[in-house]
Amino acid sequence: YLNFRLLPFRVAWRLPVFVYGPTKFYSLAGTVEIQGPIKRGMIKLGRECGFFSAQKKFSMILLDAGTKICFQGPCIFDVGYVLRLTDSAYVEFGKHTRFGSGVKILGEHSIIIGSYTGVSHDTCIMDSNMHFTVDITSSLVADKAGEVIIGKYNWIACGCLIRKGAVTKDYTIAASKSLLNKDYTRLEGDFLTLAGSPAKVVDTRRRRIFSAQIEAGISQVFRKNGGGVQQLTPEQLAVSFIRSE
Repeated sequence: YLNFRLLPFRVAWRLPVFVYGPTKFYSLAGTVEIQGPIKRGMIKLGRECGFFSAQKKFSMILLDAGTKICFQGPCIFDVGYVLRLTDSAYVEFGKHTRFGSGVKILGEHSIIIGSYTGVSHDTCIMDSNMHFTVDITSSLVADKAGEVIIGKYNWIACGCLIRKGAVTKDYTIAASKSLLNKDYTRLEGDFLTLAGSPAKVVDTRRRRIFSAQIEAGISQVFRKNGGGVQQLTPEQLAVSFIRSE
């Protein structure tokens, strides 16, 4: 139903979007675009794969008229997600983006998430304050909404809150429960680790290891040695950042 409601027939019949589990469709009046090669089930919504929450958690989709989602390639959401787009919101998901359970995407303006970025469970990305406020001394009202741009190969840990105005560099790591609400691309360093509320730079030398094989090998050594640190070989380092699809 979702495929044929939101996509052109030439795309919809190939069933590129799979919807798993209990999902409430509040509105499907917006539009969806899929760029790149179309494959069956390339976009998975509500597929239980993270083991961080109950399988029966409800998901929600609300795409108001005038809103648009663009998928640049494969994308997966775990259970209990919320996709809520109102006003004239535009949301873009880069290829091979992944979202953990309970992630909320709340758009009223513009949210762009770069390719190969992973967002862990219970994180909320919202480009609006939801309500206007007025300065009672000047009677001025500021715009409640603004853009959010998350770079490529970012790792957003669990429980983060990403607000309007947040812009991150490629390869940024956001620690658990961090608040991102400003442009971090102006800061020095190519591999930022952000932490805190509001988030500040705590490291500029770390990248997430994406290779499942390398991670498994590291875990095995740590279990054997009881902790400590490891130094990767040049060969291991070369493949550490290749993400397993």
